[in-house]
Amino acid sequence: GGPSLPVPLDSVIATPSGILAGNFFEYATGYASVAVLRPGRGYWVKTNQGGTLTLKGESPGTSHGASFRLPEPEGTATLTLTDAMGGVQRLYILPSGPPDPPGSPVVSHSELPPPPPYGAFDARFDGDLYATAIAPGSGKVIDVLITGARYPLTITWTAAGEGTAISAGGAASLLDLPGSMVLREEGPVTLRAKEDLPSSGPAPAAYGLSNNYPNPFNPSTKIAFTLRTPAHIRMGVFNALGEEVALLIDGVRGAGGHSVEFGAAGLPGGVYFCRLQGAGPVSTLKMLLVK
Repeated sequence: GGPSLPVPLDSVIATPSGILAGNFFEYATGYASVAVLRPGRGYWVKTNQGGTLTLKGESPGTSHGASFRLPEPEGTATLTLTDAMGGVQRLYILPSGPPDPPGSPVVSHSELPPPPPYGAFDARFDGDLYATAIAPGSGKVIDVLITGARYPLTITWTAAGEGTAISAGGAASLLDLPGSMVLREEGPVTLRAKEDLPSSGPAPAAYGLSNNYPNPFNPSTKIAFTLRTPAHIRMGVFNALGEEVALLIDGVRGAGGHSVEFGAAGLPGGVYFCRLQGAGPVSTLKMLLVK
């Protein structure tokens, strides 16, 4: 059997040394790298040759030297995909530059375990990677492969610096600023350099609030909206008397589709109105809170 105590990765002994070619991963709501192996759970790690791993359980608080766990790539943007059942997978966009050849340390150490069983949520870049980069003007298109997702699917990102765009649901958004989009149904999701976007550019044809899901809702709902261009926007929620009960956004958002969550746990049931302004005509959405 396995160890009965947690195993910090810095206490793992690899024989011969240097055979580990990546992180240890576990699967919960999605694959994630770990720093400690816990009893009763399954883990996956890639090696570059045969050998043995000696696992030594340690009492909590024990500290050793450097860990086998590779740090998350530095200077990256985080792309987080969350489905309707709470499945979560984080992917990383590396700073743009010349592509790394297959088998290089960057590519090898960015490899995810094999896809989980059919029906389990999973998201990864083409090539089974959780980190990738796109060189400006390279013409490269990277698919985000999504399986087992329950829709709607929310994609959020931190700023990736200039030059990268994400396309999904018929719209494209530059990743120069933090943002999000909501996919209501299955469809292709891709990354590319902004120079390689179609000549129509990233600006979507639609603008304004589209819908919220669920509706009616209790106690929270996600509100989807679209911007044609980056803009400073203000989004608030008002009751039937016209009183503002929540300020959801007061800041800059990029072009494309986005979503924001409205939590109404402390509010009475009834009709509420979401109002978006600052990027065009005022857009209003009617919502029903049921309690």
